[in-house]
Amino acid sequence: MEQILLLGLKDREGYTSFWNDCISSGLRGCVMVELALKNRIELEKSGMRKKGLLSRKVLLKNDQPTGDVILDEALKHIKETQPPESVTSWIEYLSGETWNPLKLRYQQVQEAVLARWTNDVHRMDKRVLSLLILAHASDVLENAFAQLSDQDYELAMKRVRSLLELDYNVEGEKKGNSCTDVMWAVFEAFSK
Repeated sequence: MEQILLLGLKDREGYTSFWNDCISSGLRGCVMVELALKNRIELEKSGMRKKGLLSRKVLLKNDQPTGDVILDEALKHIKETQPPESVTSWIEYLSGETWNPLKLRYQQVQEAVLARWTNDVHRMDKRVLSLLILAHASDVLENAFAQLSDQDYELAMKRVRSLLELDYNVEGEKKGNSCTDVMWAVFEAFSK
């Protein structure tokens, strides 16, 4: 799936062409193919009437998460939709504001700070911890919190500030290994 996006990027500019309105639907098609290749979805049987591919409905085969936030969100929608829809309908549905893969990243950050928060930094998922601290260092964390209510925004920022105020040298000494040592050193480099 990522390869389609990479192929669509302009070499010099680093973004897709404004005029390429096909890449979005192509990526949505990739989501469907990935789910099928991971044995999560299948088409209903063609039956006695020998329905064509586009007439057959997409059925849930296995609802186990894939570990990919975009695929898992699509899988959740497929699971919850009754009656089942065709491939064409899903390619159309997985677009716009009803399902926006870019906003899923915001949702992931919001959930980490609001719903799955732990006060013990060493029990936090290291990727989520890194995402929060480095998103702040990159000045893009605000984007993830823009749609929050005032109360949730204050809570989220309070929790992020608690991470930013840590003494990374001290934290690195607590449960150090070569992987987390690098992580804490990167955090320290950005805290200067």
